[in-house]
Amino acid sequence: MLVKDIETDKRIVIEWDGYSGRTTVEWKFSAREDGTTYVVITESGWTGDGDELVKYVAESTQGFTWTLAGLKAFLEHGIKLNLVADKNPDAHKAGWQPA
Repeated sequence: MLVKDIETDKRIVIEWDGYSGRTTVEWKFSAREDGTTYVVITESGWTGDGDELVKYVAESTQGFTWTLAGLKAFLEHGIKLNLVADKNPDAHKAGWQPA
């Protein structure tokens, strides 16, 4: 993973090797009047045919949803849910490739 840009309280941009090759992921953070933060995540640079892209979008969306849910639980309640590690316990190992 390569961090491309960080703007404090606004956005994070990375490049990484996802399920569809090297893609760019951007997190945008918007402060709301009620003291909460709205997060929008976009990913671009996918390759593959229609069926491969549909599969990748579904897996990517699910992964970001799990990540945000885990972060929310930790930030709001101090609970470490380990959602990402439980979903894919081998992702941290050297040489791991997405399925």
